[in-house]
Amino acid sequence: MLEIYNEKVQDLLIPQKKDQGGLKIREDKKGMVYVQDLSKHPVGSYERIEQKMNSGYDSRSIGST
Repeated sequence: MLEIYNEKVQDLLIPQKKDQGGLKIREDKKGMVYVQDLSKHPVGSYERIEQKMNSGYDSRSIGST
């Protein structure tokens, strides 16, 4: 789960300092776009998916517009 905020890509499932440079968006030789070093978390149930989603939602940046 990722967010793009202030032109920086952040992984919402691992704790990070918000002032870091963010993750890099890359393109492979086949033209597929991916986010370098984005974390992967295997889950075995719908409850675990919901826990991971809630964790990501809690890590989002919130600012007034």
